Amino acid sequence: MNPEKDFAPLTPNIVRALNDKLYEKRKVAALEIEKLVREFVAQNNTVQIKHVIQTLSQEFALSQHPHSRKGGLIGLAACSIALGKDSGLYLKELIEPVLTCFNDADSRLRYYACEALYNIVKVARGAVLPHFNVLFDGLSKLAADPDPNVKSGSELLDRLLKDIVTESNKFDLVSFIPLLRERIYSNNQYARQFIISWILVLESVPDINLLDYLPEILDGLFQILGDNGKEIRKMCEVVLGEFLKEIKKNPSSVKFAEMANILVIHCQTTDDLIQLTAMCWMREFIQLAGRVMLPYSSGILTAVLPCLAYDDRKKSIKEVANVCNQSLMKLVTPEDDEPDELRPGQRQAEPAPDDALPKQEGTASGGPDGSCDSSFSSSISVFTAASTERAPVTLHLDGIVQVLNCHLSDTAIGMMTRIAVLKWLYHLYIKTPRKMFRHTDSLFPILLQTLSDESDEVILKDLEVLAEIASSPAGQTDDPGPLDGPDLRASHSELQVPTPGRAGLLNTSGTKGLECSPSTPTMNSYFYKFMINLLKRFSSERKLLEVRGPFIIRSALVARFLLFLPRPRLFTFMPFKCQSSHLVFPFSLFLFLTFGSVLKRNEEGCPFILVADASDMKQTAAVPPAERGEHLPLDGRHPAAGGGPQVRLDHGPRPQHHPADLHGALPAKEPAEGPEDPGEPEPVLLPVPLLVPQPSHHGVPLLPHPELPACL
Repeated sequence: MNPEKDFAPLTPNIVRALNDKLYEKRKVAALEIEKLVREFVAQNNTVQIKHVIQTLSQEFALSQHPHSRKGGLIGLAACSIALGKDSGLYLKELIEPVLTCFNDADSRLRYYACEALYNIVKVARGAVLPHFNVLFDGLSKLAADPDPNVKSGSELLDRLLKDIVTESNKFDLVSFIPLLRERIYSNNQYARQFIISWILVLESVPDINLLDYLPEILDGLFQILGDNGKEIRKMCEVVLGEFLKEIKKNPSSVKFAEMANILVIHCQTTDDLIQLTAMCWMREFIQLAGRVMLPYSSGILTAVLPCLAYDDRKKSIKEVANVCNQSLMKLVTPEDDEPDELRPGQRQAEPAPDDALPKQEGTASGGPDGSCDSSFSSSISVFTAASTERAPVTLHLDGIVQVLNCHLSDTAIGMMTRIAVLKWLYHLYIKTPRKMFRHTDSLFPILLQTLSDESDEVILKDLEVLAEIASSPAGQTDDPGPLDGPDLRASHSELQVPTPGRAGLLNTSGTKGLECSPSTPTMNSYFYKFMINLLKRFSSERKLLEVRGPFIIRSALVARFLLFLPRPRLFTFMPFKCQSSHLVFPFSLFLFLTFGSVLKRNEEGCPFILVADASDMKQTAAVPPAERGEHLPLDGRHPAAGGGPQVRLDHGPRPQHHPADLHGALPAKEPAEGPEDPGEPEPVLLPVPLLVPQPSHHGVPLLPHPELPACL
C-alpha cells in the first residue's frame, strides 16, 4: 500500500493502524472509524459515508497485503455499527468485500470475515434478507471449512441468520429455491448437515410454504438420506417425516405427479433405508392421490414387484411394497376399459367430486381374487384437488403389460413376484378385458410356459389367468384363427379343432339346448389354443408330463376350465402314448370334460383319443361295462382300488347339463307307475366313462386304478 496516497477522510493515524499486524492496534483504528462515521450520520453526509466505505473496501479489504485485508474487515464492521438502522442503505457495499474474503487461503482472515459479517448482519437484521442468497452461498462454503475456528464462527453467523428468517415475513422463497436445489447435491457431510438444518427451519416457519417446492428438493433429500453419517441420516429422516405429515394434512396442495418418478427411482435403490422410506412415501401417495398415480403404474410396478420376493431380512420393505401393490391394483376400474376418445365427453357429465367419491371407493374395495385385505381398503382416501379433478387420467396399459411380461419371463424372479404378476394379469382381464385382449397374443406363450414353474401356487394362479382369457366375452371372434401358429393339419397325430361353421353342422336337438343354455359359459379361440398347446407340450416334454402332468390337469379341472364344457364334437383321433398308470385317469377325465372324448386303447395297446358325437355316446351307453371299462356309479362315486370303500369325488362347480350331474340327478328309487307328464321331456343320459388300462393281446397287465383324494 502506498503510504503517500490520500485516504481522506481517514486520517494517517487510522490508515497506519489498520495496516498494523497487531489486532489491538487495528481495533483502535476501528473505534476511530466508528466515531468518524457517526459524525457523518449526524450531519447526514452520505457522500462522505460512501467514500469511507469505498476506501475500506477497495484499498484495504481487497488489498494484496493480508494485514491490510484484516484492517479493512474490522473497519467495515465499525462502519455498520456506526450506521445502525441506516446500514441497510449501504449493505451491498458492506457485504460484498466481506464475502470475497470467505475464499481467502488464510484461515485467520476467513475467521475475521465471519466476525465482520456477523456484526453487519446483527445491526441490519431484516434488511439483509434481500441479500440472503449470497449470504447463504457463502455460509454453505464455510460450513465445510476444515478450520474449527472458522467453522465455529460460521455457526454463530448461521444461527443469527436463521433467527432473522424465522421472525420475518419477507423471506423470498421463490428466489432461494434454485440455490437450495443446487446446494442440496453437495457430497460434503458438513454442507449436507447445513442444508438439512435450513430446510428444517424453513419448514417450521408458518408463513413459508416449502411444500409447494418439494419436487425441487425431494431427490436431493433422498440422496442425503444415504449419507454415511448417522447424525445426518437421522436429521434427513426427520425432515422427510415432517414433509410427509404436512402432505397428509394438506393433500390438495401436493404435486403428487411431479414426485412420482422420483419415488420410483429411489424405491429401486440398494440402500435399505432409502428404499424403505421411498416405499412408505409411495404407499401414502397411492392412498392420497388415488387415480392421479395411474399414469405412473408401470414405473411403480417396476419398483414394487421385485420387493415382494424379499426374505425376512427385508420384511419391512416387503410389507410396505405389498400394500403399495394392492392399493395400486384397486385403482384400476372398468372405466379404464372405455375407448379413449369417449372419455372426455363422459367426464363432462361426471358428478361433483364429493358425489363421485363413494363410488370410487366402492370399486376399490376388493382385489381381483379377494386376496386383498378388506380392512386396508377402508383406509384409502381419494385425492380430489381442484387442480386435478377434471384432468384426464389415463391407464397406460401397454407399459404395464410390458413390465408384467418382463417379470414373468425372468426365471430369476422370486415366486411371490410371479404370483403378484399373475394376479395383476387376472385383475386387468377382469377390469379391462377389451384393452387387454390386444396384448393376449404376446402374453399367451409366456402364460403357457409358466405351467412349467416349480411352484404349485404359480401354476394355480396361471391357470386362473388362462381360464379368464378362455372365457372372456371380449375374446369372442367369428374365427378362432390359427391355434398354435402355422399349419395345424388334421392327421392321426394332432387334434383338429372345429371352426364355428363346422360346429354348426353338428348341432342336434339333443345338444343344442345344452349349448345355448344361459348357464353355459361361452368359449373363445384361446380355450382351444390352451387345450391343444397343453397336449402338445405334454407330448413333446416327457418330464413335464410325468412330473407335473397330473397336478396341472387336476388344477385345470378344479379351476374354471371345468365350466367350459362343449358338447361332444367330431375329431380325428391322436395316438397318445402314456405308460404311467397314474396318469391315465386324470388325462381321460380331462379330455372327456374338454372334448367329450373317450380314451381307449388301440390294437397296439396304446391309449388314444376317440371322440364321439351324442349318438355315439348313446351307443356307447348300450355297451356292457365289462367291454368298455368301468364307469362311475350313479351316485357319483368311484370305486377305490382293491374293492375298498368308495370315495366321493368332487370335481368343482359345473353347469347342470354336465353328464356327471345328470347321473347324480337320477333318483335312487324306481319312478312311480303312471302316465308321465307330457311337459317334462325325458333327459338324455350320457355315460361318464372311467378309463383304466385295458388288457391287450400283448400281455399288458391289468393295473388297479389309483386311489383318489376326496376333492380334486
